[in-house]
Parts: sequence; structure tokens; C-alpha cells
Amino acid sequence: TLLADSLRCEDSLVFSAGFLAVASAISSLGKSEADLILYDRLNHRSAIDGILSSPASSKPFPHNDYNFVDKFLSAHRNDYRRVIVAIEGSYSMDGDLPNVPEFVRLREKYRFILVIDEAHSLGCCGKTGRGLSEHFNVPPHCVDVWAGTLSKCLASC
Repeated sequence: TLLADSLRCEDSLVFSAGFLAVASAISSLGKSEADLILYDRLNHRSAIDGILSSPASSKPFPHNDYNFVDKFLSAHRNDYRRVIVAIEGSYSMDGDLPNVPEFVRLREKYRFILVIDEAHSLGCCGKTGRGLSEHFNVPPHCVDVWAGTLSKCLASC
């Protein structure tokens, strides 16, 4: 699709609202009580609603603390069938960014599903506005789900 091509992603799926995209992605990935969703404690309400509608266990981690994720998964990764880690692209309350290269490194180390909500970073971050993939020079395929919205920065383009 044109959207996927412009973001250099394999494919794209468009929802009627970014909130629904994030909530649906997270709830559909955490399919079982044997799954775990680790999430930044400052995640947007859309992620929290997705977590609450999933049968998976969930655990918040301290804001932007990839070291906590590393230590926790070192001790507990084998306790879960599937692990999903959900973070924001740019946290809406304070505008800080996650260390995407570190989360990608941990994704490879622990084989978890990485979900990044780029509602507040797509169009603003990266040399040409392609978001955190471009900002951190991380290939798009290194993140499992890039979620976003067409109603914020992209609506003004």
C-alpha cells in the first residue's frame, strides 16, 4: 500500500481511529493467560484498554526503563508462552522518546513482540518525518507493530 511503502514497512492496516489500532493490536496479540504484556507505565489509554481486554497477564514497568525489562525477562521469560512489550513513540505528556535500539536488542535477545504506538512521533521524528525507525536508523522490520494515527501530524501534511 502507499502508506506501507512511504513508511518502508511490509504492509499496513488502517483502522477508523488510532486509538482502535493500538487497543486492537495489543488485545489480539495477548491471546492467552499464558502470555504476558509488559508495558511502560506511561503508555496511552489506548494501550491500557487493549491490555485490559486481553486474557494475557500484564505488568507495567518504570517509564522508559529497558534495563528493568531486561532484568525481568532474564528471570521470567520462560514463564510465558508469548511476551508482548508495548511502548510509545513519543510520550504525550512529556514528549520523551524510548531508546528504540535497546528495545530492539532486547526483542532479539528474548524473542518478544514489540509494539510501538507512534501517534505522537510519526510525522515529527526522523529527518523526513517517518518516525522512530528513521530517527534511530532502525530497520522497520525490527519492530513487530508500528501503530499510529492519520489524525495528528499526517493530517496536516
